[in-house]
Amino acid sequence: MAKRRYQKRKRKQKTSLKAFYSFLAIVACFFAAITVNTYAPFTRSLPTWEQIRAEVGSMLEDASYPQGYVDGEVTVHYIDVGQGNCTLIRTKEHAVLIDAGENDQGETVVSYLKGQGIKKIDYAIATHPHSDHIGGLDVVIREIPTENIIMPKLKKSLIPTTRTYEDLLTAIQENNVNVITAKVGEQYEIDGGILTILGPAGDFNDLNNISVGARFSYGDVAFLSTGDMEEQAEEALLNTGERLSADVFSAGHHGSDTANSEAFLKAVGAEYFVVQCGYQNQYGHPHKEILRRMEQLGGEILRTDVSGTIVFSTDGTQLDLQTEK
Repeated sequence: MAKRRYQKRKRKQKTSLKAFYSFLAIVACFFAAITVNTYAPFTRSLPTWEQIRAEVGSMLEDASYPQGYVDGEVTVHYIDVGQGNCTLIRTKEHAVLIDAGENDQGETVVSYLKGQGIKKIDYAIATHPHSDHIGGLDVVIREIPTENIIMPKLKKSLIPTTRTYEDLLTAIQENNVNVITAKVGEQYEIDGGILTILGPAGDFNDLNNISVGARFSYGDVAFLSTGDMEEQAEEALLNTGERLSADVFSAGHHGSDTANSEAFLKAVGAEYFVVQCGYQNQYGHPHKEILRRMEQLGGEILRTDVSGTIVFSTDGTQLDLQTEK
């Protein structure tokens, strides 16, 4: 009996090996067919090796995206892009992106947006054509469908001839993005929230002061950004009579002492001041006197060079805060 059991096991083992070799043969034939189809295409039902590599790369890339924050009905993300500005406003169904950091930050921003599940940008805002604000926008536009972009109207004397600005214009044209010229007081309804354009509010001869300002309000909570507006532009904005009060203010010009005047900060009355800047940057941003001014006004100061990406979530009444670090 023992001998017969041994023989049965031996026959079963041979059958298993035969099935295994048959499977290897099928796999080898499949790989060979893909190889032939790659170099001498004969059917669309089989992929090429390039298509397989691209798909695997995409899967790995998706898996590496940060998960981000999805609490609250509305979230506002001050994305850490080093010495530059980038802000995402995300509602249940829509997304607004303000700037996208330097040229080398485009993929960082795209990765973050995809990690948030952003598949379309309803409004991008290019505050002004300096590379630390618009440098990554061309990459974003090419990788994530963008419907509209809001930009300041430039005098001929201010139109840049930089590669950064030209890349942005090319991306806008090639991807059929609708260009909207910024007008003070213009409003856009976004999932119950209101995006109000607040600048440029005057006729200026430098790119910082023609920055597009924007205030997003949802219920009783508001967020304000002014790009790199300096004191002259802040004063012009105050004179428009537009509502500037906000719970969260993205400090002007990365916390520079050429911006963030006392009169302007008092009009904003922010509970939180967010400074978007790079660690130990060469410009000394944020300047000590501006930090002191904000502290005296009773606002809490948050910095991307210290806290990384800063995210607020709100239901229109409460305001919650999360930081990356």
